[in-house]
Amino acid sequence: MAKLLMFGLTDSGTSSKVNEDTFSCQGRIYPDMISGHEEKSVGSTDYSQLYVITEGFGGPTVGDLSGRVAQSLAHEMANNLDAFRSDTLDFEAFAQEFLTEADHRIKLQIKNKSKQPAGTSLCLLLIDGNEAYVVNIGSTSSFLFREDEVLRLTKPNLGQNGMPAIWLGQDGPLEQKQHQPSINHLTLTPGDIILLTTHSVYSAYSCAELKQEFISPDAFTGTIRSIHENSVKGRERTNHTTLAVKVQNLDLNHVTPRLVNAGKAQDTMPNPYKRPNQNPSDRKSTRLNSSHIT
Repeated sequence: MAKLLMFGLTDSGTSSKVNEDTFSCQGRIYPDMISGHEEKSVGSTDYSQLYVITEGFGGPTVGDLSGRVAQSLAHEMANNLDAFRSDTLDFEAFAQEFLTEADHRIKLQIKNKSKQPAGTSLCLLLIDGNEAYVVNIGSTSSFLFREDEVLRLTKPNLGQNGMPAIWLGQDGPLEQKQHQPSINHLTLTPGDIILLTTHSVYSAYSCAELKQEFISPDAFTGTIRSIHENSVKGRERTNHTTLAVKVQNLDLNHVTPRLVNAGKAQDTMPNPYKRPNQNPSDRKSTRLNSSHIT
């Protein structure tokens, strides 16, 4: 199992009274206040750990609440991971059914309040034992720092105008021909840092600049704070959110999550999030190989 340290920060832009971004850890959603600066640092050795950032848009009571609806569902489903396990965790099934249900709930609960494009981008990191899984939709993105190199884990879904080409709560269907959510999976190693950021943060850096931040002699929290604060400079009008986790150490032995009533024959757990019109055999794999930032 992984022993992780998480550090998250968010800042509301001066162009709005409400921070439409969120981040979450250990089942709690931040920011507590609707504007201003907020940060949180936690450590965890739980077998399963969930970290999520959202980048909402559409205005107060729409963008921010869209993110919180998606956050709440993510943590609800993460508490029901056995519905997606056989011998291993089927993260693609988890991701697809989470995105479908989150999109449905946002449209039902939030989107009908706005006549303009509105909703949220999202990047979700799930740690399961010594494995890490990431899914991204919209303008958010994720990166891995390992052995002095920066790798992009998931690419953002951006149109030519720089705006999200796909997001949760959009008018059309989630799966589009040219733009689909991206998924990645990696086995953790000690010292790994996984970074989740909104567009306003990662777009402030080139590959070389981001790498230079990571190899600085600062402690982990100091490095992440520097990445976040430097991205804000000159861009004070927009919201900024950064979340990073560092692998402090691992139980390198093969670990199998404890099953309920282990040793007895078990029926397959029903999946409460799966919609009747979904066919698992029709899923398209969206797994990406890690690649350098472009």
